[in-house]
Amino acid sequence: YLLSAAGYPGALLLPGDGASKREALRQYGNFAAAIARDLCAEISLKLHVAGCELVLPSIQDVASRSRSFAQLVAGGMDIERAASLSGLLIPDDE
Repeated sequence: YLLSAAGYPGALLLPGDGASKREALRQYGNFAAAIARDLCAEISLKLHVAGCELVLPSIQDVASRSRSFAQLVAGGMDIERAASLSGLLIPDDE
């Protein structure tokens, strides 16, 4: 019950297929992002700072990038170019 109260989906704790786990993880990511936005607004208000940003890494985002990369490579694209376009490769100038 404690995890549910914190917004953690029970589907991540129970046995299930990959699709239900991914959907539960996506929903939890959306929940956490909403909390982060509210927290930033409160931080900006209380500390009198603008431009607060909390960056939450997304497992779903990495999975999407990986799928994109695999499809580009399967389509015949060069690995370096596919990694760059899918966001898996960070350019040297960053």
